Amino acid sequence: MRKWRRYGSRRPADGAFVWPSTGGEEGVAQTRRFAARFFTLCGLIALLAILAVGWWQRWPVHSIVVEGVRLLDTAQLRARLPKGDEAFSLEEWRRALLRDPFVQAASVYWEKPGGIRVVVREHTLVAVLQWQHQLWGLDEAGSLRQLPPGMRLPEDIPWLKGIPPTAEHARAVVQLVSRLPRESIIALSWQEGQGWVVHLRDGSVLLLGDTSAAEAQWQQWCRVSQVRGVGAPVVADLRWRGLVVVRPSVQRSEELPW
Repeated sequence: MRKWRRYGSRRPADGAFVWPSTGGEEGVAQTRRFAARFFTLCGLIALLAILAVGWWQRWPVHSIVVEGVRLLDTAQLRARLPKGDEAFSLEEWRRALLRDPFVQAASVYWEKPGGIRVVVREHTLVAVLQWQHQLWGLDEAGSLRQLPPGMRLPEDIPWLKGIPPTAEHARAVVQLVSRLPRESIIALSWQEGQGWVVHLRDGSVLLLGDTSAAEAQWQQWCRVSQVRGVGAPVVADLRWRGLVVVRPSVQRSEELPW
């Protein structure tokens, strides 16, 4: 039997893919033409974007949307922005917003032709106090800021009673509020001989002493509340380790070991 042999040809390995070869110089020229067209297109897009922004900025501002305000009044915040029809920059608007003592961060950008969007982040107030006929706000960093008239105060911010606006008391209040559920507190006060006193929204009063064991004391109060159930407001003395003294509104006392 004659054996047939095939010379000059080999079957490629299974699964291999071979690109069709083109001339070396012709392939390089095609790649260069493609890259030139691509970069030209990107340049045109960038140029159109720049022209669009310039076209937007020539439009008169007819709408301003403000986001992120909780304490500040939107109308008063917009009144702080520069006036006039002359050319302005968004950076000038941003710097004007940052001059407000309650604005922590701000961003201003064009949203549409003639429309500007302002996004602000306010300092978070953890407590409010009244001292010498002036309202002061305490932020999360322990800084005291005098509140302007007409500022909106959220309902979940506790009030400080009989506490002078000093740096020492401010730091203690920030530590205390950070360890307790703020939504349950309506006011805080400091009393000589008793220490910190927490007034709850249900009318109950907690005597904590200092702030070192505030979290553990709050857990004690939660367990006592579960045992008591829903009832009349009480005064709970949590200053003693392992013991909670509850004084109801009637003239009698009850000691609950814990």
